[in-house]
Amino acid sequence: MNSIKLLSPSKINLTLEIIGRREDGYHDIRSVVQPINLFDEIEIELTDQTNHIELLVKGDENVPRGPDNLAYRAAKSFLENSGLTYGVRISLNKKIPSGSGLGGASSNAAAILVGLNRITSGLDLNKERGIALELGADVSLFLNSKTALIEGIGEKVTLLNDFPLFNYVVLCPDFHASTKKIYEKWDSLSIKSNQENSIQDTIEEFKFNETKLPLKNDLEEPFKKLFPKVVELKDLFYSLGAKSVSLTGSGSAVYAVFSDESDTYEIYDYIKVNPEYRVFIAKAISGWHRLV
Repeated sequence: MNSIKLLSPSKINLTLEIIGRREDGYHDIRSVVQPINLFDEIEIELTDQTNHIELLVKGDENVPRGPDNLAYRAAKSFLENSGLTYGVRISLNKKIPSGSGLGGASSNAAAILVGLNRITSGLDLNKERGIALELGADVSLFLNSKTALIEGIGEKVTLLNDFPLFNYVVLCPDFHASTKKIYEKWDSLSIKSNQENSIQDTIEEFKFNETKLPLKNDLEEPFKKLFPKVVELKDLFYSLGAKSVSLTGSGSAVYAVFSDESDTYEIYDYIKVNPEYRVFIAKAISGWHRLV
């Protein structure tokens, strides 16, 4: 086998707590994250062009086509760390909106590591995890693509194997800020995260409270300062009967979450026609999916 096709998932942050700013400028976080079936499509093919990486992208003109793309960097790092000398051709069909907080770039990078390792068995798991952490905080999560508790700067991933798989309506507006700017705004506001409940209590509440889920995102306040319109988007969900609504990651996507899939359709049908944003119905997933 010298090629593989994978569906590269996105993710939802059900909780995101900023524990504090580190001396190196990064932030320690704690987050319950769930992968969903809003996918990019990736085909990875080995070639005989020694150590040459070719990246073909369609579907989003804003996505880098060269070394600035995280998928490209993942392929380069894989070859360097494995000692393999293949060339790699990557075809990436972007469907996850960029700048949305849905983790598309990190998922793409993980797909490259997972896919290349399935083809070549070139890295052991510890080396693969090390590369993922070097590439970015969310990449480690996507190596398994299962609901997990993420801690530190993303290096600690605890799988939550008996966690419920929720249903979502995801709204992606046409505005977004860089993750760096959102964290800088959080720093400037001197916000202290409210950590009254233990994370284990919160996880249990997700399992047994179907009325209103304990969603939380410490980055929502700085995001609202930069983009006040996000409040309107949340209020739109609430006005249509949603009980559990939040921002994912550092924005800009806002989501409503439901235990019952049937609850997603009426809201989706009502808001999908607005040209100011893109809207998706999504379901939680567990594990990587091949593109057939």
